[in-house]
Amino acid sequence: MHVKIVPVAGSGSGAAGQGGDAVDGTRAGLFPHGEGAAVVIDVLRATTTLVTALAHGAERVYPVASPAEAHKLRVELSPHPVVLAGERDSVRLPGFDLGNSPRDCTVAAVAGRYVVMSTTNGTAAMLALRPARVGVAAALVNLPAVAAALAGEETVTILCAGTKGSVSLEDTIAAGGLINHWQSNGQPVVTDDFGLVALAAYRAARTDLAGWLSRSQNGRRLLELGWPDDLDWCAGIGAFDIVPVLRHDERGNLYFGLV
Repeated sequence: MHVKIVPVAGSGSGAAGQGGDAVDGTRAGLFPHGEGAAVVIDVLRATTTLVTALAHGAERVYPVASPAEAHKLRVELSPHPVVLAGERDSVRLPGFDLGNSPRDCTVAAVAGRYVVMSTTNGTAAMLALRPARVGVAAALVNLPAVAAALAGEETVTILCAGTKGSVSLEDTIAAGGLINHWQSNGQPVVTDDFGLVALAAYRAARTDLAGWLSRSQNGRRLLELGWPDDLDWCAGIGAFDIVPVLRHDERGNLYFGLV
């Protein structure tokens, strides 16, 4: 298996839409011919929240880049029940039903509904998966399930959302966790130097994931806002045995759902 890690995939600008230039994976050279499988990671907190929403009964999760597009898509998806989830700088967006906390995605809040999500970094990275042959969402909470699902792939590109254009510790750790899982199960992995850095980070952090997440830039921000429980939730490796897969609806909008 050849594994490439893109340390910072999200634009963080919130300026592009479902097909916006800022998240065009083909133009960025990530998938020049639509080849290979791709994984998007935003541990704190977009992909953790996405996984939690689907595990708790949401039918689909639609990533969009801007709050305006989220409101527009809600109208488009009517009459199906829709909830809006999202944040900027970790704070819930005005007029949205939920923030970007996985703890917001209770069964009562999301079951049987579509979730339309817009976040600072994660949703731009999700949208960058558009050209990939197979696109899935990973976080620590479903890492073993994603690793198992992609074990037969020859090429995997891991897109880390990062934080406003910078590398994030938590996404790097999770990317390394995927490599570690494949290697631990006897699968030869060829990766680049950043892949080796990610693997080392995961192996250093795996016995205290919550502690490491709390020392990251995003983790410190969540602690400042009084949300330590989010860190514990996001550090819960293997909590959910599900793999969100990227699909297109009948109108061409991207969403994540379960097989």
